[in-house]
Amino acid sequence: MIPQVVESVQGAWRKSVSMEASAYLPDSKTRSERKIPVMTDLLSLKPNTANGQAIYKQACPVCHQVNKEGFDFGPNLTEIGSKYPKEGLLKSIVHPSEGISFNSEGYELKMKDGSTLTGIIASKTAAEIILKFPGGSRQNIKTADVKSSRQLKVSMMPERLYEAMSDQELADLLDYLANLKKKQ
Repeated sequence: MIPQVVESVQGAWRKSVSMEASAYLPDSKTRSERKIPVMTDLLSLKPNTANGQAIYKQACPVCHQVNKEGFDFGPNLTEIGSKYPKEGLLKSIVHPSEGISFNSEGYELKMKDGSTLTGIIASKTAAEIILKFPGGSRQNIKTADVKSSRQLKVSMMPERLYEAMSDQELADLLDYLANLKKKQ
């Protein structure tokens, strides 16, 4: 799970967090930035939906659910193929901050004790905020303990997730996601 946890903090607002997490990867010094895949190149490959599902199960359930499997952090992907074509899915993966889903906005809470919490607000009342984190954990916070709150301009989904996949793996994943449609 180390690679998935490291990937989950790559978009952290504090670069020191992502740099420290990357140090836990054996090849952290040799990682090179991969070019953004082009849809025409991916469409030229023959996708394997079963492999796409395996890739999803390896990398995505820490933040997303499909058919109630995985964690409720980011958007539910159970019917994502009904919402987006493959091109839209690719864009969401390679540029997650360009289209942050409603109720998936990240927030930074600065606490009166000097600490900072970053997550998605699951619920908020005058007295309490429930903040959710990747992996399904939640924290109840007294509103009185919050010094300030601000919505993040970047997605909680890490940038560059595609770099961990070959073009074939990405084509397989897109095919699996595109087939997640509303049941008629």
